[in-house]
Amino acid sequence: MGQIRAWSRDCVASREIRRCGIQHDSYLRRKWVFLSRFRRSSASTRSAAVSIHDVSARQGQLIAVSATYVKSRGVLPAAVLLILDFGGNLRSAVALDPSREIISLAIDDRLNIWSLAWHSGDKNPGAVPLVTEYSKQGEVLRELFKRTDFPPHEDSIQQGPNIGSVQAGCGAGVFWFWLPKSTDFVEINTTTGAVMNKTKTQSPQVSGQTACILKLVRESSGAIVVEAAVENTRPNDTKDRSLRHYMWSPETKSWTAYDPASTCPDYRLIGVDGDKHLYMRFKPGSMRGSICSYIRR
Repeated sequence: MGQIRAWSRDCVASREIRRCGIQHDSYLRRKWVFLSRFRRSSASTRSAAVSIHDVSARQGQLIAVSATYVKSRGVLPAAVLLILDFGGNLRSAVALDPSREIISLAIDDRLNIWSLAWHSGDKNPGAVPLVTEYSKQGEVLRELFKRTDFPPHEDSIQQGPNIGSVQAGCGAGVFWFWLPKSTDFVEINTTTGAVMNKTKTQSPQVSGQTACILKLVRESSGAIVVEAAVENTRPNDTKDRSLRHYMWSPETKSWTAYDPASTCPDYRLIGVDGDKHLYMRFKPGSMRGSICSYIRR
């Protein structure tokens, strides 16, 4: 089960995950990526199973994949960073220490790969980085933050059906990420590696309830756009969830609700393009979809 993971001018990528108890379309039950025909390496064909954690791509240039291979029972899973050309041909497979297993990644304008490590493995959280930048060959270029800089996530990034999941992306020369539970939002200059901003956004509140963020994207202005799930209690005490949309302003550090339904009904948020918010809807039983753009007035 999955959902659209990210959108940029270059690509749409997918991530296999079920978020916050809301059922997503079944179109991603197929193979992990529909951008190209992934030609499995000999390493993968010898494995009993492979889990894909995240995918990022630049159209016509590069695809980066975070994966974990399981060879057989009793053998420790192997975390890898796979780097492919846009035809799906493997260019590099980088074996990762368990403390560097990647939960989320994004390719920047220079084709460097920015990643968030899932957990500390068996190492001291104060001795391993949370963020690592890799070259397009898979070499480590830069490491930022120790896991102890984000106490709730020292041992492992905390995420779940009631708090949402980690979000990350690249755009306009910035690598950004958002961590659930702590709601830390961080922006990093992809050229210099300087930390531009580190703040807590909190989560939108609806009638005293905390909304569960399903999808979060960053505008070039620095504003944050989210799609969130809100639990509703019906008259017969049954509960379900509905989707709401919000924008977070870096100036006021507050959330404002907006409703794109009149323009993009039944579409799901996938990204931004300038001041346009982009949504996608797939046809039932098909991998073909349509994109709708919305400008918040």
